[in-house]
Amino acid sequence: MPDMGTASGYLELNVENEASKVLDKRLVYLVRMAVSYRVPCAFAIDVNSWEYKKFNVSSEELDCMKGRISPDKVKSFSKREAAAVKYAVAMSNTPVVFDGRLLDSVRKLFSREEIVAMSVLAAKVNYWARLIEAWRIKPAGYSDDGALEIEKYNTYIEK
Repeated sequence: MPDMGTASGYLELNVENEASKVLDKRLVYLVRMAVSYRVPCAFAIDVNSWEYKKFNVSSEELDCMKGRISPDKVKSFSKREAAAVKYAVAMSNTPVVFDGRLLDSVRKLFSREEIVAMSVLAAKVNYWARLIEAWRIKPAGYSDDGALEIEKYNTYIEK
């Protein structure tokens, strides 16, 4: 039987590295944030959002990650960023349903290689966020920034 921990670590390391070769770092960061908030998983939000200022994520963009504003309404997003966020959110919905207009937009704005990178990156964050939620792992404490509202997304309830 293969070592599941090793397989998961390999997934983590390689997906992030390969996606960063194809997509700009801010776009990678936005996809990770969008999935973390959509699932939602407080641990993933903590891990994937704590450096949001370094990636120039504005308060309006942060509200978008939290689902309060549509990506189309965020003026600071490029067309590619808005489409990537919508795509990452669509990949995180259950059931997964893609609007034809969204897919057309993504296909016009991104190469096939970029679409694969975004898809695998969003799937990786979904994988970890859902495992972490199932295992009831609390946030790691990367950030104490109240703007992230990590505590609002914490589903871990002690009895």
